[in-house]
Amino acid sequence: MRDGANRSVDAGLDQYGNASSFDLRQNGGRIPRARRRYPLSGKQQPTQTSRRDRRAAERKERFELAREQRRTRSGGSGGSGASLVTTRNVTIAAVLVGVVIVAVVAAGQLGSKVTGTFQDPNINYPASVIGTDRTLGSSSAPVTLDVYEDFQCPICARYSLTEEPLLVSQYVTPGTLRIVHHDIAILGRGGNDDESKLAATGAACAVQQGKYWDYAHWVYMNQDGENQGGFRRERLQAIAEAAGLDGTAFNTCLDSPSAIQEVTDVTNQAVGLGINSTPTMYIGDQQIVGLKSAQELGALIEAAAASASPGGTSSAAPGDASPSTTP
Repeated sequence: MRDGANRSVDAGLDQYGNASSFDLRQNGGRIPRARRRYPLSGKQQPTQTSRRDRRAAERKERFELAREQRRTRSGGSGGSGASLVTTRNVTIAAVLVGVVIVAVVAAGQLGSKVTGTFQDPNINYPASVIGTDRTLGSSSAPVTLDVYEDFQCPICARYSLTEEPLLVSQYVTPGTLRIVHHDIAILGRGGNDDESKLAATGAACAVQQGKYWDYAHWVYMNQDGENQGGFRRERLQAIAEAAGLDGTAFNTCLDSPSAIQEVTDVTNQAVGLGINSTPTMYIGDQQIVGLKSAQELGALIEAAAASASPGGTSSAAPGDASPSTTP
């Protein structure tokens, strides 16, 4: 019996000596499952997955799915590649737009320097009032208006092109007023290409050809910004030729030491008077700074003429000055 019992027990063991999956009975009892053993080997048994691991796996799966959907929408080229192409295209477009803007701004700044065309001032003073120098009117006129201007000054241009012609008509032609211009150079940047100095030197050259007033009006009419190349040498010569001057003689005169020195002397004289802005005018000892209308200047001219007259009355009728045409 003992041997049989042993055989019954042995029959319930596998080749490793472990209990089989079915229940074994020994001496009428059950062998507890806790006594079962697994074979010793290098292969680890599978571990149970934690909740954190499962959530991480789910997030990874969702991410992979979303990335695949983006690739499908972009035509299979990949999201990063499509983004790179888009960014590069936007950058190129921005550069092209910038180039166009710079070109438009440059063209606006260059103005007529690009086209080389000029505007005619259409101002012609009577030959009877034009002096041999920079003067208008008779030397015996009771009132003299001294005008200090810089050819680059836009306010000077407004005076010379809009107000002064009215003064010529109302006071110079009747013999009440004499106007004298003094062309100075205080707005330039210095050096040989100083545009204020070149333009003022050109005025001295225009005097030599008897074309000062034509030159002055054409230069003022065709200003093109201060120190922007509007009065560079070649353009200034073109303006002078448009005004009727001999271009070759004018170009040679621009290098004349006497013409250059004349500008220096007049400018120094103005600085000595305390002039630091243009236009600045004088009627006798009375200084007038800035732009005044022909009507305002006319009132001052009439007052000065009345003071100079032996009878104390003005030779010009009050209110003869026309209203300002300044824009």
